Amino acid sequence: MNASRLLEIVGLLLDGEDQAATESRFAGLSTALGQLVASPAEPSYQQAFSEALDKLNESLDVFLQLFQPAQINLLYDIGAGKYFLDDIVNDIRDWVSEGPATPAVAQDKLAKFLKRRTAFVTQLRNLRTSLAFVGIKNDELEPGQAEVGFLLPRDLFNNQLDKLIDELRFVKRAIRAFSEAATGSAEPIEVRQISTSDPQFFFGLSTATITLLGLTATWAISTWRQVEDIRKIRAETEKISAFKDDPIAELFDAKINKVVEESVNSKVEELLANVAGKDGRKHEQTSDLKWALESMLARVERGMTVEIRLLPPTIEDGDHGAASANIQFQDLKRVADALVFPAMEGDPVLALPPVEKPNQKATRRATEAEA
Repeated sequence: MNASRLLEIVGLLLDGEDQAATESRFAGLSTALGQLVASPAEPSYQQAFSEALDKLNESLDVFLQLFQPAQINLLYDIGAGKYFLDDIVNDIRDWVSEGPATPAVAQDKLAKFLKRRTAFVTQLRNLRTSLAFVGIKNDELEPGQAEVGFLLPRDLFNNQLDKLIDELRFVKRAIRAFSEAATGSAEPIEVRQISTSDPQFFFGLSTATITLLGLTATWAISTWRQVEDIRKIRAETEKISAFKDDPIAELFDAKINKVVEESVNSKVEELLANVAGKDGRKHEQTSDLKWALESMLARVERGMTVEIRLLPPTIEDGDHGAASANIQFQDLKRVADALVFPAMEGDPVLALPPVEKPNQKATRRATEAEA
């Protein structure tokens, strides 16, 4: 991530810490555990400790709900997972249950954990101040704005500029296909943010196009899971000696291809249902969307992710347009929250479709040769 993105995620974490009141919940738990250590058999102290754990759990749940899946991944990247996202409450319960007669051991473990956690949060507060001091700013959205980001794993382009450019051509062509399906025309694509180390590009588009891109990404995740289930069965079947001489791989590969083809064709029909008949380009749109779906699915299998950032519009009394837009943003947030990309394992089984149409590639090469 770049410095601006780091500042953003640190700010979100610290604001979430305040909003969810996790720090005060931890302090209350520490107090309750101290009372339990002083009088382990006192029922009221046992009850108070149990209630403090429940309140902490509620607070951590509130904190978690403040973040989208991609942001949660960034929290883990900066080391915040063990202090905010992991199953902390059950860990504390385990510390107590390991020595119910001597809760002082659990108290010692909790004290050490809270010391590390406090030091971590302090470092983040200092980091936010330092980044702001040297002029780093958040790339903040305006109310009513949204953007969509594509993270391109380096395995997709092997650190080669030409291949990275091809991946950006894929992004451009895919956005155009979904933009036309969502709005009826290929809208301009505004570049908003660029991050590293796996490059991530954020683009400003209409809410309708971003929503459609997000829904397509969730479709790709669902379809990939079906493919992955078949691949796992194939791997297990190949281990059985009785099937050693049978064409197991060919059988399962044919099934994978059929599942993908049926899923793509069904999704194309769904996407065209709202635009069919609007112009004479149905055949070309069908081809473009089929390519875009196959291309996105193959890249999701290789670790590409899609992220949506949004800031709902400010609604004033009587502003029916903003109220309507806010409903669209609520739908968009639900899509954004569903973008949970699994960790990809093993070699890909889906082929990457060519980035350009044959005539486009020939024209580009001719133009480059003339230059």
